[in-house]
Amino acid sequence: MRWKAIGLSVAFPAFTWFVGGGIGLILGVAIVVSWWVWTPHREVYWALAALFLVVAPVALYVGGLPKAPVVGAQFGVDHLLAHRIVTAALTFAAFAAVAEILALEGKRRLRVGAYLLATLRTRAAGDGGRDEAPRGAPRGRSRGDTTGPGVGPPDGSPDIADA
Repeated sequence: MRWKAIGLSVAFPAFTWFVGGGIGLILGVAIVVSWWVWTPHREVYWALAALFLVVAPVALYVGGLPKAPVVGAQFGVDHLLAHRIVTAALTFAAFAAVAEILALEGKRRLRVGAYLLATLRTRAAGDGGRDEAPRGAPRGRSRGDTTGPGVGPPDGSPDIADA
Protein backbone atom coordinates (compact mmCIF):
# COMPACT_ATOMS: atom_id res chain seq x y z
CA MET A 1 0.00 0.00 0.00
CA ARG A 2 2.80 2.43 0.85
CA TRP A 3 4.47 1.88 -2.54
CA LYS A 4 1.26 2.84 -4.29
CA ALA A 5 1.07 6.03 -2.22
CA ILE A 6 4.69 6.93 -2.97
CA GLY A 7 4.24 6.16 -6.66
CA LEU A 8 1.15 8.35 -6.83
CA SER A 9 2.96 11.12 -4.96
CA VAL A 10 5.75 11.16 -7.54
CA ALA A 11 3.77 10.45 -10.72
CA PHE A 12 0.77 12.72 -10.12
CA PRO A 13 2.63 16.06 -10.05
CA ALA A 14 4.63 14.97 -13.13
CA PHE A 15 1.40 14.09 -14.93
CA THR A 16 -0.31 17.34 -13.98
CA TRP A 17 2.76 19.28 -15.11
CA PHE A 18 2.65 17.51 -18.47
CA VAL A 19 -1.07 18.10 -18.93
CA GLY A 20 -1.57 21.46 -17.19
CA GLY A 21 1.78 23.22 -17.46
CA GLY A 22 3.02 25.35 -14.57
CA ILE A 23 -0.43 25.68 -12.99
CA GLY A 24 -0.87 21.93 -13.22
CA LEU A 25 2.44 21.35 -11.47
CA ILE A 26 1.56 23.76 -8.67
CA LEU A 27 -1.86 22.11 -8.23
CA GLY A 28 -0.41 18.60 -8.38
CA VAL A 29 2.23 19.32 -5.76
CA ALA A 30 -0.30 21.14 -3.54
CA ILE A 31 -2.73 18.22 -3.72
CA VAL A 32 -0.07 15.61 -2.93
CA VAL A 33 1.29 17.67 -0.03
CA SER A 34 -2.21 18.17 1.38
CA TRP A 35 -2.84 14.45 1.02
CA TRP A 36 0.27 13.54 3.05
CA VAL A 37 -0.06 16.29 5.67
CA TRP A 38 -3.80 16.45 6.39
CA THR A 39 -4.76 12.95 5.16
CA PRO A 40 -8.31 13.74 4.03
CA HIS A 41 -10.57 11.06 2.60
CA ARG A 42 -11.03 10.78 -1.16
CA GLU A 43 -14.49 12.26 -0.84
CA VAL A 44 -12.93 15.60 0.12
CA TYR A 45 -11.17 15.77 -3.26
CA TRP A 46 -14.35 14.78 -5.09
CA ALA A 47 -16.23 17.53 -3.22
CA LEU A 48 -13.55 20.09 -4.08
CA ALA A 49 -13.73 19.09 -7.74
CA ALA A 50 -17.49 19.60 -7.71
CA LEU A 51 -17.16 22.90 -5.88
CA PHE A 52 -14.65 24.25 -8.40
CA LEU A 53 -16.93 23.16 -11.26
CA VAL A 54 -19.79 25.10 -9.66
CA VAL A 55 -17.59 28.19 -9.23
CA ALA A 56 -16.28 28.15 -12.83
CA PRO A 57 -19.46 29.46 -14.54
CA VAL A 58 -19.72 32.17 -11.91
CA ALA A 59 -16.16 33.28 -12.73
CA LEU A 60 -17.02 33.19 -16.43
CA TYR A 61 -20.11 35.34 -15.85
CA VAL A 62 -18.21 37.82 -13.67
CA GLY A 63 -15.55 38.07 -16.37
CA GLY A 64 -18.21 39.07 -18.87
CA LEU A 65 -20.18 37.20 -21.47
CA PRO A 66 -19.40 37.68 -25.16
CA LYS A 67 -21.21 40.56 -26.83
CA ALA A 68 -20.92 39.20 -30.36
CA PRO A 69 -22.59 36.02 -31.61
CA VAL A 70 -19.18 34.59 -32.52
CA VAL A 71 -16.61 34.17 -29.75
CA GLY A 72 -13.07 35.15 -30.72
CA ALA A 73 -9.66 34.36 -29.29
CA GLN A 74 -9.77 37.39 -27.01
CA PHE A 75 -12.65 35.82 -25.07
CA GLY A 76 -10.35 33.00 -23.94
CA VAL A 77 -7.63 35.43 -22.96
CA ASP A 78 -10.08 37.52 -20.97
CA HIS A 79 -11.40 34.50 -19.05
CA LEU A 80 -8.26 32.75 -17.84
CA LEU A 81 -9.56 32.65 -14.28
CA ALA A 82 -12.43 30.37 -15.31
CA HIS A 83 -9.93 28.24 -17.23
CA ARG A 84 -7.71 27.90 -14.14
CA ILE A 85 -10.69 27.03 -11.95
CA VAL A 86 -11.73 24.25 -14.33
CA THR A 87 -8.11 23.04 -14.40
CA ALA A 88 -8.19 22.85 -10.59
CA ALA A 89 -11.50 20.96 -10.67
CA LEU A 90 -10.20 18.41 -13.16
CA THR A 91 -6.97 18.02 -11.19
CA PHE A 92 -8.85 17.33 -7.95
CA ALA A 93 -11.12 14.88 -9.78
CA ALA A 94 -8.15 13.11 -11.39
CA PHE A 95 -6.40 12.71 -8.05
CA ALA A 96 -9.54 11.41 -6.35
CA ALA A 97 -10.15 8.95 -9.20
CA VAL A 98 -6.59 7.59 -9.17
CA ALA A 99 -6.60 7.32 -5.36
CA GLU A 100 -9.88 5.45 -5.58
CA ILE A 101 -8.60 3.08 -8.28
CA LEU A 102 -5.49 2.35 -6.20
CA ALA A 103 -7.69 1.93 -3.09
CA LEU A 104 -5.70 4.51 -1.12
CA GLU A 105 -7.48 5.96 1.87
CA GLY A 106 -6.33 9.11 3.61
CA LYS A 107 -6.72 8.01 7.23
CA ARG A 108 -4.66 4.84 6.82
CA ARG A 109 -1.42 6.45 5.72
CA LEU A 110 1.37 8.34 7.39
CA ARG A 111 -0.11 11.08 9.53
CA VAL A 112 2.50 13.79 9.27
CA GLY A 113 0.02 16.55 10.07
CA ALA A 114 -1.19 14.87 13.26
CA TYR A 115 2.40 14.29 14.38
CA LEU A 116 3.32 17.95 13.77
CA LEU A 117 0.24 19.18 15.66
CA ALA A 118 0.97 16.85 18.60
CA THR A 119 4.57 18.07 18.71
CA LEU A 120 3.50 21.72 18.65
CA ARG A 121 0.91 21.15 21.38
CA THR A 122 3.45 19.36 23.57
CA ARG A 123 5.96 22.15 23.18
CA ALA A 124 3.36 24.84 23.78
CA ALA A 125 2.15 23.07 26.92
CA GLY A 126 5.42 23.13 28.80
CA ASP A 127 9.17 23.19 28.56
CA GLY A 128 9.46 22.10 24.95
CA GLY A 129 8.27 18.56 25.57
CA ARG A 130 11.60 17.40 26.99
CA ASP A 131 9.99 15.59 29.94
CA GLU A 132 7.70 13.38 27.89
CA ALA A 133 8.74 10.91 25.24
CA PRO A 134 6.64 10.87 22.08
CA ARG A 135 4.03 8.13 21.93
CA GLY A 136 5.71 4.81 21.21
CA ALA A 137 9.21 6.06 21.98
CA PRO A 138 11.38 3.99 24.31
CA ARG A 139 11.65 5.21 27.88
CA GLY A 140 14.43 4.96 30.45
CA ARG A 141 18.12 5.01 29.58
CA SER A 142 17.52 5.67 25.91
CA ARG A 143 15.89 9.00 26.83
CA GLY A 144 18.77 10.04 29.09
CA ASP A 145 16.88 9.13 32.27
CA THR A 146 19.34 8.30 35.07
CA THR A 147 16.99 8.37 38.05
CA GLY A 148 14.21 6.13 39.29
CA PRO A 149 13.69 2.43 39.76
CA GLY A 150 14.72 0.04 37.03
CA VAL A 151 17.47 2.26 35.70
CA GLY A 152 20.74 0.45 35.66
CA PRO A 153 23.05 -1.64 33.54
CA PRO A 154 21.27 -3.82 30.96
CA ASP A 155 22.70 -7.06 32.44
CA GLY A 156 20.79 -6.57 35.71
CA SER A 157 23.84 -6.11 37.96
CA PRO A 158 23.56 -3.35 40.59
CA ASP A 159 24.62 0.07 39.50
CA ILE A 160 27.14 2.12 41.47
CA ALA A 161 24.39 4.65 42.29
CA ASP A 162 22.24 1.85 43.83
CA ALA A 163 24.97 0.72 46.26
